[in-house]
Parts: sequence; structure tokens; C-alpha cells
Amino acid sequence: SLSPKPKKAQAEVRKMIDSLEQVWDLIKADKLPRARAALAPLLARYPHDSQILFCQERLLWREQNSPQAAMARIEQALTHAQGRFGRARLYNLYGNTLDELGQHQAALPWFERAANEFPDPIYYANLAEIHEKLGGKALAIRWAHRALVAGSDSKLCLRILEAHGVARPSAEKDTGYYLWTIAIHKLDRSAGSVHKAVLTPLETRTRRLDYGGGDGPFHESP
Repeated sequence: SLSPKPKKAQAEVRKMIDSLEQVWDLIKADKLPRARAALAPLLARYPHDSQILFCQERLLWREQNSPQAAMARIEQALTHAQGRFGRARLYNLYGNTLDELGQHQAALPWFERAANEFPDPIYYANLAEIHEKLGGKALAIRWAHRALVAGSDSKLCLRILEAHGVARPSAEKDTGYYLWTIAIHKLDRSAGSVHKAVLTPLETRTRRLDYGGGDGPFHESP
């Protein structure tokens, strides 16, 4: 059995998750002032928790109805956010802000970083969509295929495959590897407003993930 300290820690985590779920319910119900009030004590108690930081930036976007409003805050949050699941959501949210602004090429590495941080089918689906917008047919098909194999029910991914005459995937037959370039960027605001800010690459590296079919696993190579 667990000693008192681990039991207490588990209970505290469970309480935090329950409180965060209540905040999300308020956001979904468009009760944004109440959501902000409920989120404040969580931010004060867990200032580095990546899921709470993601919730804060998503709420800010909703409050101001502006993707630009969240951009600088997301970048700041990523400097200290702890937890891979929430960090992936922050990367993905930044990609979404750029995508909303029509900056599809700049959005791509952020979606890649989300998928690299945490293997969630929604990030594979976002990669399929962004590659389609950029005219990358082969990569759009490949990521749509991977998203569906991983359990996504994305209608967008199904449409991408159907548009190119590709059958819905069978997990046992999807083998091969995925190769992408992951760039680490810095937001350069020398252009003036956040809306006009550009992403300056600081570091770029290519990774190959060999995939054996089904639900994985991926085996990473440098």
C-alpha cells in the first residue's frame, strides 16, 4: 500500500485535475469571467504546470477573440512549463495561432514540435492539414494515414485520403518511417506589432522515426 505522503500527493493531483476540468467546462459554456476566477488560484498554486498554462492561454484567446493575444504569452509560458502533455498543447496552440493568421509555413514546425513532444493523433491530423495547405501531397497523405492508424476519427484526414484515392489504413500494413525537420524558433518582434512578428530559426535538426505498424512504437534516430 502507499505511504501517507504518496497518497496525499495523488489526492492533490486529482483535486487539481478536477478543478482544471471545471475551468474547461466553464470555458466551453462561454462563462469566461467565471472560468478566469476559477483558474486564478490554480495558477497561483501551480505556476509551472503546463496544462494550467495552456488553459490560461486558450482562455485569453477566447476572452479577446484574438489569436495574436495569446502568442507572446505562449512563448513565455514555454520557457518554464513543466509536463510533456501540456507543453505539446502549448506548441500546438502556437501553431494554431499562426495557422489562423494564414502563416502556414511558420505554423508547421510548431505542429511538428507538438507531435514530437507527445504522440497524440490530433497533432498528426494537424500536420496532415498544414502539409495539404502547403501543397505537400505526399506528407499530407502520410500524416493523415498515421493519424487514422493512431485512433483519430478526423473527417479531414479521411477527406485527404479519399481525395487522393488512398484507402483508409490498416494498422498492420502501415510500416516505414517518418522524416521531418524540427526547428526551434525565436519570435522576432522588430517588425513592430505581434501581428507582423516573424519567427527566426535558432536551430534546425532532422529526425527519423522508424515505425513498425499498429500503435508503434516509434524508434528515433538522430
